[in-house]
This record gives sequence, structure tokens and C-alpha cells, in this order.
Amino acid sequence: MKERQLPTQIPAPTRGVPLSKRIFYSGVVVLFAGLIGAALIYIFSDEIAATDPATAMASRRAYERSIELFGGKAMIPMVRFNQWLGSLWHGERLAFTMGVLSIVVALACFWVARLVSERTAGDQDEDRNV
Repeated sequence: MKERQLPTQIPAPTRGVPLSKRIFYSGVVVLFAGLIGAALIYIFSDEIAATDPATAMASRRAYERSIELFGGKAMIPMVRFNQWLGSLWHGERLAFTMGVLSIVVALACFWVARLVSERTAGDQDEDRNV
């Protein structure tokens, strides 16, 4: 019986669009879709009308006092952070949040595409030297 030898290196498929280009194009789609979505949200969002500052400050002090009694002084910064984080998902701030997130995700896609293209170019150079 003949023994079958397995190839030591499996060649990459040569058909279709390379992975680096697919990732790059995905980044472009994310960027444009995110920025268009952010613009639409900004145009159609209703900003909440501001109340009287003195009334808001008095009610805020009472609220923070009750939070401090309930959870201690460390609870106040956590509640403020939670309120800030919650405010990012409403109105015009949602548009800015979506724009920034789409830019960050697109930049990450571009960076990964560059890494993949450099790695595959390096692999092809190694194959030619062998």
C-alpha cells in the first residue's frame, strides 16, 4: 500500500476578492452608512426644551442628597456617569455618538485591512523565496 503524503502547506484560494479588500470596503460602507445615519438623526431629532436652571438645580441637589443617603458619597459620581452615558443615546447627542462610533469602526476596519494585506504580501514573498 502506498502512503499518501499530506501537503505541508495548503495554498490559499485564488478566486474572488482578497480578504483585505473586503475588510476595506466594509469599512467604507460602515463609514458612509454611519455618517448618513448620523446626519439624518441630527436633522430629525427634537432637542428637549431646557427647564428653569434654578428649579433644575434645586431638584438636582435634592436628588443627589437622597442618592448620597442611600448609597454614600461614592454613589454620586456613578449616578452622574450613568446619566451622562444615558444622555448620549437621545436627540442630537445620538447623532454625534453615531458619527464618532462609525468613524472609529471604519478606522479599525482600515487598520485591520492594512495588517491583513501586509501579512498576505509577506507570505507571498516567502513563498517565492522557497
